[in-house]
Amino acid sequence: MKISGQIDRVDVSRDKTLIAYDYKLSTGSSIDDIKAGRSLQLPIYLEALEKLILPDHAIAGGGYYVIRGANDRRNKGLHRASALRYSGISNRVSSVISDDEWQQVRREVIAKIWGFLDQMRAGTFAVDPSEKQKTCRFCDFAAVCRYDRHRIDEKKRSGNR
Repeated sequence: MKISGQIDRVDVSRDKTLIAYDYKLSTGSSIDDIKAGRSLQLPIYLEALEKLILPDHAIAGGGYYVIRGANDRRNKGLHRASALRYSGISNRVSSVISDDEWQQVRREVIAKIWGFLDQMRAGTFAVDPSEKQKTCRFCDFAAVCRYDRHRIDEKKRSGNR
């Protein structure tokens, strides 16, 4: 699978521990968005850093750096609780997770990415937004979208996708 992108910022400490940031004009994605596979950019960056770019470095986390606004510039992403000294964020932030959960979330998200690729290879492009009405309420493509909740729910009940 070929993916292109650009990591906006990687801070590396003297002990070779890194934290990656993606700059955003507004807010970044929540940990729930990441877990659900709705936001894959940060997990892909972390995987690339770990496996390809800086494999001899430990990763403290990855987050979003909000350019506009003064408060909570780094409040979202995936941050390891055991490595907060590298990011300086509070352990009360929802994106701070234990090392075990860190590994689990990263494994599950990478598995989702490969699952998405397998579906694309199989020609499966199901119309099934993960957040249903919330996603559709703000969608720029509503005029051309095939999603209709009642029609999709009926297809699921009948076993057709």
